[in-house]
Amino acid sequence: MASRSLPFGRALPALLVVAHVCSATAARADEPSFAPSPPSPPSPPSPPSPTTRSHGDWYGGQTLALDAAVLGLAGGGVGVLASDTPKGVQLGLGLPMLMTGLMAYTLASPILHWVHGHPVDPRSDPTMKNAAYARVAGLFLGLGVALFGGIAVAGGIGDRPPSQAPNPAATVFPISSIALGLTIPIVLDLALWTFEPKPQN
Repeated sequence: MASRSLPFGRALPALLVVAHVCSATAARADEPSFAPSPPSPPSPPSPPSPTTRSHGDWYGGQTLALDAAVLGLAGGGVGVLASDTPKGVQLGLGLPMLMTGLMAYTLASPILHWVHGHPVDPRSDPTMKNAAYARVAGLFLGLGVALFGGIAVAGGIGDRPPSQAPNPAATVFPISSIALGLTIPIVLDLALWTFEPKPQN
C-alpha cells in the first residue's frame, strides 16, 4: 500500500502549483486594465445650420430696369407733347407714348412679381396687390398734387395780367410732385416686395 501511494504523494505538490498558477491568472484577468484606451476617431463636423430668412433673393434690379423703361417712354411722350411739332404728331405720338408709359408703370411691377412666383390671390400673398395699389396711388396722388398745387402756386387761373412773367414755381412744383408720386412706390417696392417668395417647407 505504501509503495502505491508514493506517486500520488509526489504529484500532489505539482497539482497544488498548477492550481495556484491558474487561480492567479484568473485573478489577474478579473482585475481592471489600466492601459490607455486608443483615442476615438474625431466626429465629423456638423453641417452649418441654414439661416432662417423670411423671404428669398432680391430681384430689384429687374424692377428698376422696367421702371426706367416705362418712365422713359412716358417722359418721351411728355417731350413730344411739349415740343413745337404739329398738333397731329403731338396727339398721335406723344399722347399714346405718355398713356402707355403710365399704364405700364402701374402694371409692370405686379406682372414681374407674378413671373417670380408670387400668387395672384392676395389672401395667400399680398405682394402683387400691394405693388399695384402703391403704383396707382402714387400716380394719382402725384398728378393730383401737381394739378391743384400748381394752380395754387401759380396764383390761380386768370389772376395774372398777360404782361406779368409766370411764376417759375408753377412749373417746378407740378414736375416735382409727379416725380415724387412716381418715386415713392418704386422705393417701397424695392424695399418690401421685390423678393422671391419663401420656399414652402
